[in-house]
Amino acid sequence: MGNRREFTSDDLALYAMQLLEPEEMRAVEAFLATSAEAREELARTSGDLAAFALSAEAHEPPAAARQRLLKQVAREKKAVPFAAFDSNVDRQTAAPTQIFRSLESDSFETGRGSFERDERFEDPKRGVFGLVFPWVGWGAAAALALFSLSIYKERDSLREKVGTQAAALSTASESTERAQLVLDTIVSASTQRFTLTKTDVKPPSTGRVLYLAARGSLVFQGSNLDPLPAEKTYELWLIPSGEGGQPIPAGTFKPDQRGYASVILSDLPKGIVASKFGVTIEEDGGAQTPTIPIVMIGQ
Repeated sequence: MGNRREFTSDDLALYAMQLLEPEEMRAVEAFLATSAEAREELARTSGDLAAFALSAEAHEPPAAARQRLLKQVAREKKAVPFAAFDSNVDRQTAAPTQIFRSLESDSFETGRGSFERDERFEDPKRGVFGLVFPWVGWGAAAALALFSLSIYKERDSLREKVGTQAAALSTASESTERAQLVLDTIVSASTQRFTLTKTDVKPPSTGRVLYLAARGSLVFQGSNLDPLPAEKTYELWLIPSGEGGQPIPAGTFKPDQRGYASVILSDLPKGIVASKFGVTIEEDGGAQTPTIPIVMIGQ
């Protein structure tokens, strides 16, 4: 009994999402069999995760595309830095030195009182080598220019690929942070839970709010919400505890075709204890003070 392991809310959340190792899954199951309080916590966490899953539209990228991205990133890590690359290109595309000099057709002998024609150049007929050789230099210069152009194009292509992949990695990082925020808000023992309703429609509109005051984070899921005109939006309001507390804007949202909507915020003022949450209909873009009537409210 002294070696019995205690499990946290994080363990139960990971168990609910089937993210534990098989041995850990069995250990949690054994713990749940002996703890009614843990079973109750697991049921609440599973409900929160299920509600959030209904309101989120996940798009899993194709496996082949993901594999190509990972391979390309691995290759880019080994690539020569652009600074060195540009330096090499500059050296390769520098103005070529003169590789040919004009052949003098006349030679002059020193030590004589007159100039004499060099017999080596008296033949007016030039050989094949004499005709072709002057063009070799021009051909080499043209080839060098084409090679330099291809290097520039390849560099631009690599920069574009790196930019695209950096954007994809940034999006993946943001998605990871968002998922961690949702998990922390769901499993924290300090999280406040609110249920909002609107009973004058069938089926009734409902909303669930998970609010963690210490972090200023909030997760809202709504269902069976009425559609709105294009120029209108729903807005969620946090109503603080105590006298004189002014409602605080907590995000705008529009339902999808099924009537589902969600809001995830991490920048609310920290440390404010909420007594209620309400929903109003505002002009597109939201408002700083709620417009009556309040269509949904809960505590």
